[in-house]
Amino acid sequence: MNRRSSVLFALLLAPALLGAQTSDQPNLVLSMFGGLSAGHSLWSVPRQPLCVISGDACEQNSTGNVDDTLAIARDITSSVLLGAAVSYFRNPHIGFQGEIYYLGLSFDDRCHPVSPYQPDSENKNQQTCDSFASTGASADAVTFLAGLVFRAAPRRAISPFIRGSVGFTAYTGGTLAASGDFASVDQVTGELTVTARDIVTDTTPKTTSWTFQVAAGFTARVAPGYQFRFEVRDAILPLQRLIGPANEFGAAPHDTQVYHHIGFAVGLDVVLEQRRGRRY
Repeated sequence: MNRRSSVLFALLLAPALLGAQTSDQPNLVLSMFGGLSAGHSLWSVPRQPLCVISGDACEQNSTGNVDDTLAIARDITSSVLLGAAVSYFRNPHIGFQGEIYYLGLSFDDRCHPVSPYQPDSENKNQQTCDSFASTGASADAVTFLAGLVFRAAPRRAISPFIRGSVGFTAYTGGTLAASGDFASVDQVTGELTVTARDIVTDTTPKTTSWTFQVAAGFTARVAPGYQFRFEVRDAILPLQRLIGPANEFGAAPHDTQVYHHIGFAVGLDVVLEQRRGRRY
């Protein structure tokens, strides 16, 4: 082979050789992440009767209970999310992922009178309404998920991905109950006592539910064995909501609605196992 033929052969072979030299492919990855989830409205009752308490019972007139009428509402506030996941890829592009994460479902409760309060020397209903609006209750959630993840460029420094998961969520409490406190003077002892009063009762709060989640983002290699992770996620959860006012016993009509919790997360991936790239 003459010199010109040798140079031509080398030029033709060079792209194939360069293309065959690929980076390592993360195969088993542990992810730790944190982020924020957006809030949304949950329920609203524009006219909730609440009787005026006289002694230990509701005050009466010729037509029945003497009521105040309140407007009450509850929103889910934006909150933090924290979690960890493990991903395993037997295929360069498609892998399995298991995830656990905490989602803070904090409440923003509101209450105000629809009309002026009925006469009450101790303003018990006003105290109850104001207390409900300032309690800061929550139904924090822990979610367990399993699903599939697809990554577009597993051997590149930056690799976009999408994933879908299904699982279940455990809540620390329900989303229906509404209550507040009022202070009053004990007529016997003269001492100031604080009493909790239910506006809406929830005798069987929903504490578990199914969960879906979809997400998209990218990973970026930052050091040997480590990756930066960013993703936008949508956690799809069914939550109970009020659809009408409670009766004098605190029982209220309600149903279940599916809500989207849009959020973002950033995190660090630790590559526990990787498949070597080709070096020839």
